[in-house]
Amino acid sequence: MKKIVSATSAPAAVNRVYGKTFSGDFPARSCVQAAKLPANGLVKIELIAAL
Repeated sequence: MKKIVSATSAPAAVNRVYGKTFSGDFPARSCVQAAKLPANGLVKIELIAAL
């Protein structure tokens, strides 16, 4: 999972939600800060999931 955030406080908030959503072995992830996201978004998350 790749997180792209627009605020320096956003990674901590995203990590709290991530910890509540997943348990056990967490999927790999990275976090990148950007000056501005499309549609003035605060967080953009890219991921690959296997169902």
